[in-house]
Amino acid sequence: MHYYRFKMNQLYQAMLARRNPSQVEGLMRFFKTGPGQYGEGDKFLGIKVPETRAVVKEQWRKVSFAEVEECLASEYHEVRLAALLMLVEIFSHAKKDPDLQRQCVESYLSHKSAINNWDLVDLSCYPLLGVWLLDKDRTLLYDLARSGKTLWEQRIGMVSTMTFIRHGQLDDTFAIADILLHHPHDLIHKAVGWLLREAGKRDKAALEAFLRPRYRTMPRTMLRYTIEKFPEAERLEWLSKERIRLRPWLDGDAPVLFKYASDPEVGPRAGWPPHKSVEESLEIIRTVFNDATCTWAIEWKETGEAIGAMGYGPSCQCNLPAREGEPLIGYWVARPYWNQGICTEALRMMLDRIRKTTEIKSLISGHFIDNPASGRVMEKCGFFPTGETVVDPEQGRDTPIRVLRLEL
Repeated sequence: MHYYRFKMNQLYQAMLARRNPSQVEGLMRFFKTGPGQYGEGDKFLGIKVPETRAVVKEQWRKVSFAEVEECLASEYHEVRLAALLMLVEIFSHAKKDPDLQRQCVESYLSHKSAINNWDLVDLSCYPLLGVWLLDKDRTLLYDLARSGKTLWEQRIGMVSTMTFIRHGQLDDTFAIADILLHHPHDLIHKAVGWLLREAGKRDKAALEAFLRPRYRTMPRTMLRYTIEKFPEAERLEWLSKERIRLRPWLDGDAPVLFKYASDPEVGPRAGWPPHKSVEESLEIIRTVFNDATCTWAIEWKETGEAIGAMGYGPSCQCNLPAREGEPLIGYWVARPYWNQGICTEALRMMLDRIRKTTEIKSLISGHFIDNPASGRVMEKCGFFPTGETVVDPEQGRDTPIRVLRLEL
């Protein structure tokens, strides 16, 4: 059906002629098309970006606007990319035809659902939308950042400011970065860090002024991307300002543990019920958060307060497909500290301890499929999905759990 729909479409046929099945599997892995990943279900022809650009250069004068829009609806990733690059090409050659430029922008915005991976965003938004808005009101980008229906729409809002940066206009980059500062997805963290880094190349003092009140709470990935081009000594100084440490739980932590663990949005995401009293929290510190389970408090260094837990222990009481003797990891952080990269930072600290002090060969864990942020924490620390899902009645929910494993 797809073939007959596009049989007369020159752009589609030109792309189809370059398909390379040997490249498909690698591209599917690279763009994360597996179950639960950000590109889940996308299809590929096996065409690399330089080849796609070559097709666009060859075809942009020959293909009708209707054919371009038809290709924006293609099931194939590379065909959608070619259509987006066609819009950019047509737009950039229509400087004396504002009506045609407007048509390109309107087509782009009406097909946002087709722009559903980071390369589709990054290669199209700023040379088209960014250029269009150079001399216009930019509320659209703020609306996309605040209220975009997908992380891709929010990324468009951020990355489109690249054009402004290249024209020495940095205010919108900093303002939109502030909107997205605590976004839950690392692809937004990377985009924000990238654009802040580019802004810093223009005005390092302005970037440092932006960072000073924010660096402690911004996700670590975002900070690393932002300061990547700083001199080594400066970069290490910013990164050495650790926000957290892992330490043993103390009886005196019971009141703050209850404050955070009684939140009904916290425990059920990790598979345990909210705490009902300070006394219960104290009992859990004494009986669960002990040396046998290797569970630490995540301490916010600025206040000394325990804001979450990180640990590992026997996997025999869960339904995950663990190997014999393979430990299970678990973690949580209080809601005021969500979306700041804290669990990732704490998990990296624990994994470093495990590698230095134990002979453990692998670790297993999982996350409820309706809590993908937890899975991203594990994947950023080197865990890979096993392809399995399980249901564990002991967790008090019948929601499937996606299983991940780390080989040490």
